[in-house]
Amino acid sequence: MKKKIAKLLALGMSIALVFSLAACGGTDEPTTTEDTTPAAFVVDEGEPASGDASTPSESASAADPSESADAGNDGQGGGQQTPADTGVKAPTNVDEAISLYNSAVSKAGFTKANVQRTWGGSDTTLGDLNGPTLGNGGVAEEFNKPETFNVKPASLNASDVSSVKPGTSGNSITIEFKLKNATVDASAAYGAKGYPYFITYNDAGHLIQSIGKAKFNLDITLQKDGASFALENGIINVTIDKTSGKATALTFTFGETVKGKAKALGLPVDATIWGTGSVTFA
Repeated sequence: MKKKIAKLLALGMSIALVFSLAACGGTDEPTTTEDTTPAAFVVDEGEPASGDASTPSESASAADPSESADAGNDGQGGGQQTPADTGVKAPTNVDEAISLYNSAVSKAGFTKANVQRTWGGSDTTLGDLNGPTLGNGGVAEEFNKPETFNVKPASLNASDVSSVKPGTSGNSITIEFKLKNATVDASAAYGAKGYPYFITYNDAGHLIQSIGKAKFNLDITLQKDGASFALENGIINVTIDKTSGKATALTFTFGETVKGKAKALGLPVDATIWGTGSVTFA
């Protein structure tokens, strides 16, 4: 009897072992997953977007530069010239993009900002400075005059960036940075909140004095206390040479609203003035 039970147990264990091996055999083939990472990335408020995020263009995707480098150095001479392995590679995340931007701009040594402003409008206790009663269009002409400032673009920080779009074109890397909207006070200097140029307190004071003299024959002074500057829609576009890692072009567009108090003929004037600007660094 005991021998029969032992034989039955041995048979049961053998059957269990067979099924166990069969189950293991079903997992011999490795599971494959498709890489859905987009060629170019877009980050909004620090969060990664979905895989079908829009890119600057199909041809401007942030493909791995090493792939094009292999194609250009295959000894057949038919590929596009590409940088050596020591060259700069396109960024794959926000931190890399900002680091590359800061390095490339530093190497370029930009020292001047060529600024073109466009008058948007005004709301003051005297009326619209550019309206038919006061400015009759002349204020906008004064405001819109192009100017050049001795400005070095400041470094970018991730906390100031809303989104990033990288791309490649030939031997160049292109990156578009969208900046977060921000409000700064009268002490803010160029580069605050990532905005490499904007109308600072000193710029606004200079403009108001110029407009006052040219259009109203008045000595108008801007009061520093209480002045604020709302910065919005800031977009930085930079082009970087892959071989040298140096920025070859840097442009910037922005919108701005200036709020403050001024004095004209000794009388206080509340004013809100807004406009847009485009900047080319050299």
